[in-house]
Amino acid sequence: MDNFISSELLASFVGCVAAVTAVTQVLKYFIPIKDPKWYSLGAAIVIVLLANVIIPGDFSLVNIIVSLINVLIVAGAAVGLFEYTVKPVERAIKNKTNP
Repeated sequence: MDNFISSELLASFVGCVAAVTAVTQVLKYFIPIKDPKWYSLGAAIVIVLLANVIIPGDFSLVNIIVSLINVLIVAGAAVGLFEYTVKPVERAIKNKTNP
């Protein structure tokens, strides 16, 4: 494995969700805000448009509209991934250390 994230990975749904989740967590760590879901939306806009419109060079109206719909799906999946996998573990650890 010579690349951590490749353009082929970013072109897939799972790759976009993983990248958006990772970027959101890094941004949330360095720049804390009350609702980090906005980070997910911003990261999804950048990553999905980069992977589906800018890198391939397909600036057709249909591709841009489909990519914007994909932005909402990827952002929602990234937030859901965090809410249902990481947050319960964080709560369990916090409750175990602070009874």
